[in-house]
Amino acid sequence: MLAMHSHHKERFFRYSRDILAKDVVDSGGFVAGKARDLVALLHESELPTVIGLVAEKKFVPWNMVDHIGDVIRLKVRWFSIGPNPIPGHAVFLRHILDEQLVDAHNRAIGRVDDIGVKHDAAGRKMHVTHILCGPFLRIGLGLGTRKISWHCVQKIRKAKPTAVVLSLDKLRSHSLHSVDKMVVRAR
Repeated sequence: MLAMHSHHKERFFRYSRDILAKDVVDSGGFVAGKARDLVALLHESELPTVIGLVAEKKFVPWNMVDHIGDVIRLKVRWFSIGPNPIPGHAVFLRHILDEQLVDAHNRAIGRVDDIGVKHDAAGRKMHVTHILCGPFLRIGLGLGTRKISWHCVQKIRKAKPTAVVLSLDKLRSHSLHSVDKMVVRAR
């Protein structure tokens, strides 16, 4: 169970600002390195579930993460973490970051500048909740930032060009753009 204080249970994290490059510290205080990625499982009708993080070159299952604050604290010692296989159908969030947002007619409308993740109400699981895009997001300004709910995602296309396909009906409820589909495509 992720040890979260009650005021942190509903905490929203931005992937690139709050997770990436944050120090990963084991239960003994050893700084194991930096967080390099989050790994998530996609679900047909639910938000993707974060199943672990990659610190340096090691996959750390999410149940070994104690909390996220100034550092990412682990419940266990770094050297006790053995090789953990990553499921083949898992998605590395870095593969979605920086992709071009285009509509179904291939018109560029933005870029995936960050990804929102959030703990569930019990603070045990973390889910991917949003795609964030905005020209000034990476330099700390929220001007013009769009927060697109992950519920708008229709599918993830893994074939080249890779893409996250968003549905029109769900996008309309988020008043973004009147398109048949929006696609996050690989460069």
